[in-house]
Amino acid sequence: MLNTVIFLLKFFVFCIGLTYHAIIFKFFNKRDERDQYNYMRKLTYKYAYKLVKYSKQKLDIIGKENVPEGGILLVSNHESYFDIPYLAYCYGSVIGFIAKKELNIPVLSSWMREMKCIFIDRGDVRKSIQVINDGISNLKKGYTMAIFPEGHRSTTGEIMEFKKGSLRLGTKSGAPIVPVVIKGTRNIYENNKLPNLIKRSNVTVCFLPPIYYDKLSTEDQKNLTLIVENKIKEKYNLI
Repeated sequence: MLNTVIFLLKFFVFCIGLTYHAIIFKFFNKRDERDQYNYMRKLTYKYAYKLVKYSKQKLDIIGKENVPEGGILLVSNHESYFDIPYLAYCYGSVIGFIAKKELNIPVLSSWMREMKCIFIDRGDVRKSIQVINDGISNLKKGYTMAIFPEGHRSTTGEIMEFKKGSLRLGTKSGAPIVPVVIKGTRNIYENNKLPNLIKRSNVTVCFLPPIYYDKLSTEDQKNLTLIVENKIKEKYNLI
């Protein structure tokens, strides 16, 4: 219980800092796009580090040497709200995520847009296509993006089937596709109840070797989503 109380108090202070910078971004930003992005790299790492530190987990980072420089597409399984800060911390820089339209809310959305996040409305096909094109443009400009192809957090702890077409950002942009395995974040929060809402656990984040779409055979290009899904599941079960 004490761990939960301490985390919530620190998280409250964290939110104040996040709100402050979101207001600065929205109303007082005078940097050009690239300078602003570089500034966000430092801030994102700082805040991701804080959340990781506050949760007090034992963290293992595997395969960081597999991550190439420049704009890449990180493709990860999704088991917790903590996946995003842990992925950003382990990657070591700002990451743009494809987010649900429900997260397009004041303060938070300002911060997310500066990270190059894009908001998708799955019920509007035309807008969804435009959102995907925006993500492709970000990758071509050298920004890093990330997706959770399951579509939402797993409620069972098992990796769900990846949605067809979910890797379009990688196939259309030509950016390296880096599969990522996240295991253990579910035990921090999702599996718990009050008063012990936040618990200590072992978290592993593993970066697998990059996949280059243009170097795949025609057959592998057609089955890319399934190939990436199987690679992540196989490694997940070995950790």
